[in-house]
Amino acid sequence: YSVEKAAIATQEADYNSLSARRLGARVAKEVAADQIRQKDNTLGNIAWLVMVVSERADLRNWTLLPETVQIIRIKPSKGSVISAVGLNRFDAESEKFQDIVLNENENKRFFIIRSIR
Repeated sequence: YSVEKAAIATQEADYNSLSARRLGARVAKEVAADQIRQKDNTLGNIAWLVMVVSERADLRNWTLLPETVQIIRIKPSKGSVISAVGLNRFDAESEKFQDIVLNENENKRFFIIRSIR
C-alpha cells in the first residue's frame, strides 16, 4: 500500500472542499465583525482582529507517515518463538523487540511492528 500515492490522491480530491471551507470561515468572520462594527466601530475592529489572529493552520501532515506499508501473514506452530528487529530507513538495525512466544493455549495473536527484519 503506497501511503505517498494515497496522500497525493486525498489532497487532490479534497482541495476544492478545503478551499471552500476556509473561504466560508473567513467570510463568516468578516460578516460577524461587520455586524459588531455597525454598533461600535472600535469593538468591531477588535473582534475582527481577534478572529483573524485566532485562526490556526491545519497541521495534519502526510509526511509524518511512512512512504509504504508492508504486511506479512505467517502461521507458526504453537510454541514457536518469533524474533523481530526494527529497521531504520537505511535498512540498519534500530531497535530489538522482545521475543514473542506462542503459547499452547493461545489461538490467535495480532502484532503491529512498524519495521522489522
